[in-house]
Amino acid sequence: MRTVFVLDTSYLCELYRVPGFHRPELSKQIKERIRKHETSQFYVPLACLYELCDHIGDVADGGRRHEIALKVVAHVETSAADAGPWLIVPVVDVKAKLPQLLRDFSADPLRLQMGLTDSTIVSEAHRLKEKYSASLDYRVHIWTTDTILKAHEPDQEPDPLL
Repeated sequence: MRTVFVLDTSYLCELYRVPGFHRPELSKQIKERIRKHETSQFYVPLACLYELCDHIGDVADGGRRHEIALKVVAHVETSAADAGPWLIVPVVDVKAKLPQLLRDFSADPLRLQMGLTDSTIVSEAHRLKEKYSASLDYRVHIWTTDTILKAHEPDQEPDPLL
């Protein structure tokens, strides 16, 4: 079975060990989970990169902030060149999809417990599920430490890390 993962900002903060936004024991577990699924596809919505960089900007230690930022830049550059570690997906087509995403965000009472970035993650996960729906061998999961967001993943993960 093939698995597709959409990574939330919370996972990215753990991967980059962003001070104030990660827990050391969880960072190790997440890195191990990613190694275990290294042949899977990992998607990162652009909005999550914005949030990640906002959190990096909050790091008080300028040297550490710069170190983390350089790692993010390196990963984004290789990802943009289709060399991994993930596929960066645009937030939405502004003209075609953003108005509907905002209508969905405002109309769904459950989504009001989530911000627009999380709503975008849910939409992306369901878009990927639809894309791969012809193949029964695909599962789509949202990797996050947020239980509300996790509840919206297309396929329930048998062993979530929360």
